[in-house]
Amino acid sequence: MTDPQDGEYREQVVHRPGEWFTLPESIGAVVTMNVDDLFS
Repeated sequence: MTDPQDGEYREQVVHRPGEWFTLPESIGAVVTMNVDDLFS
């Protein structure tokens, strides 16, 4: 969930096992992760 506005998130994306994703730029660094790494 990203892009908060007025107390709600405007974006929601579901990532499945084996997929890669990049965290929003708002964290101040480029961070790309694999979903599998979150559950290992």
